Amino acid sequence: MTNSSTLRITDDDLYRHTSQYELWSFSSTALAATRMSANQEGLERAHQKFRSKNLDPSQCQGLTAKEEYLLILYYCTKCQDLASFFSMPSKVKATAIAFIKRFYLSNSVMDYNPKDILYTCLFLATKSENCFISIKKFSETIPKTTPDGILSLEYVILQGLKFTLAGYHPFNPLYGFFLDMQKILADDYDQAQFETLHSQATHFADESLFTDAAFLYTPPQIALACLFLADESATIKYLSVKMNANPNLLSTLNHIVRECKDLIATNEKPTVETVKVLAKRLHFCNPASHLLAKRKLERVDSSSSANRTEEATKRLKLENGDNVRASPIPAIQNLTTVIDQSDSSVNNSAVNTPQ
Repeated sequence: MTNSSTLRITDDDLYRHTSQYELWSFSSTALAATRMSANQEGLERAHQKFRSKNLDPSQCQGLTAKEEYLLILYYCTKCQDLASFFSMPSKVKATAIAFIKRFYLSNSVMDYNPKDILYTCLFLATKSENCFISIKKFSETIPKTTPDGILSLEYVILQGLKFTLAGYHPFNPLYGFFLDMQKILADDYDQAQFETLHSQATHFADESLFTDAAFLYTPPQIALACLFLADESATIKYLSVKMNANPNLLSTLNHIVRECKDLIATNEKPTVETVKVLAKRLHFCNPASHLLAKRKLERVDSSSSANRTEEATKRLKLENGDNVRASPIPAIQNLTTVIDQSDSSVNNSAVNTPQ
């Protein structure tokens, strides 16, 4: 019988009993399949909307799962900027970004524009993380939003989140490791080095929010990966001391953490140019946008036809001898342009005017 005094429950053990682990943890293959499914369902709904308006579904090019992911990442960065503008804590920012990414595992940007979703996710995160701000103040600060517009998406988002609002992020375990490392490695590093280590690791923890790390690894594993990125030698030394009695477990953990480290290090955010192209294609996934563009084109064609008719009438009058003095006008206009562009020292009297 095992002695109960030797049993120890770790934070990692506790995390594996949370809703975040049970509902939002995936293998890389399962995560890709989940995104692909949401994308295909969204594209089919977009095509159905085109059919309902008697439009050819092939006019809706749609976005691929990868393109949707890039667009979502871009709006996650905008969510971070907005949270910083409101001076919200890191946990609110992290939870809001987690909400956005979780929501789009079962929904498509072709159904819900992320520009609208990010506002509601951020406001929802302020409530779930007990960082109160009134909806009136929140909306008044953000141009072209209303309290009703933000709140109207809350239930839809809650459904996409499966009504789970708890957020576990790498910041708390990172701070715990930082405190422990100061004790374990006190003889090898001074306070300034520890502070630099923590600052750099926190930066990488922020960057991890824009990767799939939260879906693939636990918060302590992500925290260790961030420490590896900040100072690999110090982190290896720390883990070697802490897990000296269990080399097999150390080897396994080292492999997992290095995989996570590589994921965070190779993260690339989409460029503004890429986002502009994707946003334009997303705009035309809405049949109303196609119909509006079609009407505008028809008006332009009608206007162009009228202009062509007017020009033809003028040419006909000229051929019949009417308005014979009209023909020199283009030549005079061209001459004026040449004079304006010439050097001021040129004698204007030397320029030959049309007779």
